Amino acid sequence: MYPDPEAIRRATGVLRNARRPVMVIGGGVITGQATDEVLALATQWKIPVVTTWNGKSGFPEDNELFAGSVGQTGTPCGNKVASSADVVIAVGVPIHRLVLVELCEGDYLFDPAGAPDPHRRRPA
Repeated sequence: MYPDPEAIRRATGVLRNARRPVMVIGGGVITGQATDEVLALATQWKIPVVTTWNGKSGFPEDNELFAGSVGQTGTPCGNKVASSADVVIAVGVPIHRLVLVELCEGDYLFDPAGAPDPHRRRPA
């Protein structure tokens, strides 16, 4: 399976124009054994990294690009960095259309396959 070259071109352009990018990494980085690749990408592009609860050991916390963790169990710094980002690169994190519609004002490049309809109400 190879990435779509057009999608890579578009993503690179978005990242090049980003003023406050952030990478959010989750447990998939650890289970997918992609920690070295995440570190290389963050280092090459100088992108701050925040982790989810499940991704806590996916990026070295002593690295200058580590900004903390996000969510209810996150750190104030991690949550602030993530919430002020103009581009979010999510790696190893389940992204659902509902989350994108609620959190993103602009366009997103990749429509997650099988994501729930954002207009369908969830039971309480």
